[in-house]
Amino acid sequence: GSIAVQLAVARGARVVATGRPGSEEFLTGLGATPVPYGPGLAERVRALGVARVDLALDVAGAGSLGELVALTGGPGSVVTLADFTGPGAGVRLSTGRIGGQPDGRHGLAVAAALAEKGLFHVPVQAVFPAVRAADAHAAAATGPRRGKTVLDLTALAPGAPR
Repeated sequence: GSIAVQLAVARGARVVATGRPGSEEFLTGLGATPVPYGPGLAERVRALGVARVDLALDVAGAGSLGELVALTGGPGSVVTLADFTGPGAGVRLSTGRIGGQPDGRHGLAVAAALAEKGLFHVPVQAVFPAVRAADAHAAAATGPRRGKTVLDLTALAPGAPR
């Protein structure tokens, strides 16, 4: 979500982002207008003075597809990365594949160019050494998250001190 927000803002979009209580400052720092998760999302977005939502991206899979479809006016304007029931409602499920083939690179050049200008960064919440992989996994599974959980593999490199 934080990556998508930054890319959209860099392209001039007004972004309204949902988050848990306490995430408002983080979302604002990314350039988004924050609103809380949960039932009543459409009303909270409209209360911001947003008359029309062109596109919606669901990265949480928290059961908000119905409200996102209502906000955008149809399922064709909603993409989900996390709600596997989406296709049954006409919402596109993005799997990171282009033409049936995996492709995680299609936005890399754009992100790199924005990073060089100071307009893009990957927020990191925590870094764990490889020997604490289980702790890293547990941290990533709990919230609230305001960045990526990183597993540092440098100690596993040949010749690295252990």
